[in-house]
Amino acid sequence: KALAKGKGVMLLFSHFGANQMIMPAIGYRGYKMCQLSAPANVWKDVLADRKLSMMELYALQVRTQHEESLPVKHINIFRSIKEALRCLQRNEVLADAIDGGGGKERIPVDFLGKEALISPGPADIARRTGCTVLPTFVLRDRKGRNRVIIEPPLEFNKNGDSQNARHSFTQAFAARLADYVTVHPEYYIGFMAL
Repeated sequence: KALAKGKGVMLLFSHFGANQMIMPAIGYRGYKMCQLSAPANVWKDVLADRKLSMMELYALQVRTQHEESLPVKHINIFRSIKEALRCLQRNEVLADAIDGGGGKERIPVDFLGKEALISPGPADIARRTGCTVLPTFVLRDRKGRNRVIIEPPLEFNKNGDSQNARHSFTQAFAARLADYVTVHPEYYIGFMAL
């Protein structure tokens, strides 16, 4: 339904659970998909100030092969986001992890009674493109299968102050994430520790 509007769809997620399962779940269903990410093949450059072991280099090589086998176009978050905007202009699906390391700015939001710093980048993209933003989460069932949950859209209020709108949007996602983390803290504790 969201793609019928013609402005593209952003699947907004976090590093909660098996979040990388979103790419094959959506891509293998025939949807054209891009993902803002830090693909494995960029980490050698990003971590240029530290010498990687042979095992780390091999792991990055294997991870790159796996990522490139997926039905998704990776857009390097450490570079320009123009291709992400083009993805939405083509009315495709863009996946973005709001708690990832890309972008230059973080804004404070309430998360489980504490202040968390989260990227306002997805809010900025939503404002610029008018795309539909669908919070997306992955849960594992008792049989070990992952289930992708695509929630109703997050609304971006274009009326009024843009700083308040981007904060409200980002806070709304943080609140939805907090609901999941409260029930399944084990899906997020590793990322929080990192």
